[in-house]
Amino acid sequence: MTFQRSTNAGLHHYARCMSWFLVMAAIGAYLADGGFRQSEAKPFIYLVKRAQLMWKGNAHRMLGISGVVITVLGIIFHFTRG
Repeated sequence: MTFQRSTNAGLHHYARCMSWFLVMAAIGAYLADGGFRQSEAKPFIYLVKRAQLMWKGNAHRMLGISGVVITVLGIIFHFTRG
């Protein structure tokens, strides 16, 4: 008697892993939005305060650019990795 694995098991794993790339892209979009608009939202201010230690007045710009990079990588990984 031979047991075969269902082909749906692979699809389920693929869909579960891919959702993390979309979460990554959403977090990057939040960073980019807050950085370029110089947001005063409470969670974002904590990130800005930490970034200001190294980047001084360019903290918002650095967080915005980092957010764009994270968003682009999340989208690329979503479509290319599995």
